[in-house]
Amino acid sequence: MNERLALTAGDYRVELLPAAGGAIASLRWRHPERGWIDLMRPLADGGSAHDPYQLASFPLAPFANRVRDSQFTFRGRTVTLAPPPFGQHAQHGHALTQAWKSTERTAGSASLSYRHVPDEWPFAYEITQNFVVSRQGLSIHLGARNCGAEPMPFGFGLHPYFPRTRLCGVKAQVSGLWQTDSEVMPTRHGLPDGPLDPRQGLAIDYVVCDNVFTGWNGRAVIAWPEFGTELTMSASRLLGVLFLYVPAAESYFCLEPASNITDAFNFAAKGAEGTGMIVLEPGQASGAEVTFSAAAI
Repeated sequence: MNERLALTAGDYRVELLPAAGGAIASLRWRHPERGWIDLMRPLADGGSAHDPYQLASFPLAPFANRVRDSQFTFRGRTVTLAPPPFGQHAQHGHALTQAWKSTERTAGSASLSYRHVPDEWPFAYEITQNFVVSRQGLSIHLGARNCGAEPMPFGFGLHPYFPRTRLCGVKAQVSGLWQTDSEVMPTRHGLPDGPLDPRQGLAIDYVVCDNVFTGWNGRAVIAWPEFGTELTMSASRLLGVLFLYVPAAESYFCLEPASNITDAFNFAAKGAEGTGMIVLEPGQASGAEVTFSAAAI
């Protein structure tokens, strides 16, 4: 159940957990002077590989972030999802809790897949992750295909956890920010400003937030001066949404590339534009890529 796949190339090492949601257990890079650096928060010693929230990163599908009241309507059909144990809004989809199959493997690459049989999510689909580690870093290609006979609403992305340090900073070009209510549901869309403006550089240790940025240009840079390291995360145009989660008093933060905003399906049902919801027709496929590349600073 907890088999790890280790992929290596150059100064990068990645460990995958196919049966635990197709997740990443660790991503490490060998700094030319400081040795091995954890670019993502690794699964801690004694941590549970059965808990995706303890892992380095997991895939988001068939939607990213939350669905209000665990329910939405799509083309006349009401879909009711199971709420999470810690709230009333369905969160992060179900791919993170499923066992994925390893379909191909080399020293520096692996392909994982999960095929969904309709249940409370009444649409059949298949999703794949193709991991390639090279001397330039890690690339992950996400692919999804509608295997059913009717159109399917869809969204996907990645949920990586990064080490939080006192001097850690994030910089990204975005054009919009969703304000949220006490349940972390979006309320008002506006311009990023103040401490929540990654365009100017955002000091992680001075922020507590769980917000979504829109109009992301697909490039974000995380800097850890204490490690002499910066990490560039790049994503395909389809993943134009960037979630930032910085909890209080934790040793990590999350910067998540995704296709859709929070509660995209319900916003789309009301006629809203810019939700990022994808509609896959029967047999139709969609894909996107995310890359991670480190450098010494």
